[in-house]
Amino acid sequence: MGEGDKDFPEQRAEHSEKVAKDTLTDLEPTDMNEAYAQTLKAFEEGEILKGKVVRISRDDVFVDIGYKSEGIISIKEFMEPTGEISVKSGDDIDVYLERKENQDGLVVLSKVMADKKYVWGTLNRVYKNKETIEGTITRQVRGGLMVELGGIEGFLPSSQVGLFHAPNPKELIGQKISVRVIKFIKRMRNIVVSHRSSSKRRGTKNGRRCGKRFKRGKRARAP
Repeated sequence: MGEGDKDFPEQRAEHSEKVAKDTLTDLEPTDMNEAYAQTLKAFEEGEILKGKVVRISRDDVFVDIGYKSEGIISIKEFMEPTGEISVKSGDDIDVYLERKENQDGLVVLSKVMADKKYVWGTLNRVYKNKETIEGTITRQVRGGLMVELGGIEGFLPSSQVGLFHAPNPKELIGQKISVRVIKFIKRMRNIVVSHRSSSKRRGTKNGRRCGKRFKRGKRARAP
């Protein structure tokens, strides 16, 4: 066996390693492009996605949704009235995909929009199944009251206030109330609710209990 033959196994190993590196280099762009394309197909704007909070800055919350880059949400969406932040690193949250990429290459997400989309779905189900849902009276408007239903407002006409009413409707602001959705047009953001229908379904006994909750309310004539 010649001197050159002794080096053959080592040379073969070096050659194999070089070939492997060259092959990997050749395949990486293709693999990356395929992975990138698959990622783009997997996410669509307007979707609700699962994400994990990875870090929080002074102005933004960064969320990992398994995309090619992190998602960003304004920290204002998590700001409590007390000034505290209602989320922390490691929390799992539902997010709404607004844009796949902004000028900084980050995915634009929204927690508020995700919550509202969920509420719209709930209201649609409640409307179709003629179920009741609890809301909070927030303000008086012409012809009735506005009721907050999970972040979305519905209109409660004065004629649909129920078996009891207050001499001054403003006294009802802040009160929780069970209502039925009697009109639901999502594209127009039009929701009309009724407490009277809800009271009838629960019966007079529950209606009286609701009247006690309003405290200063008086019995109205039965329609």
